[in-house]
Amino acid sequence: MLQGRRWNAGHHPLEPPEADVAGFRFKALHPTFDGAPIKVNGQRSGNEVKLWAQDRAGWLTMDAQATLRWRNSRREPSGASLSSPP
Repeated sequence: MLQGRRWNAGHHPLEPPEADVAGFRFKALHPTFDGAPIKVNGQRSGNEVKLWAQDRAGWLTMDAQATLRWRNSRREPSGASLSSPP
């Protein structure tokens, strides 16, 4: 479903993305309910992006990993951290 989605690490949303999502895997760990607040986190290291979601109480609800494929043989940008892992 996310195959081919664009990743734009640390750039303005209207700039062209620098990488495509080459792979994605996830595991649901705790129920998440519609209408309940969640926090979505991510941390990139090289071509790998660790993603996770937490509910209002801080429970880890989803754990995921994406693999990026950089386009145009550009050098990958420096690590972009959105939040620190749980």
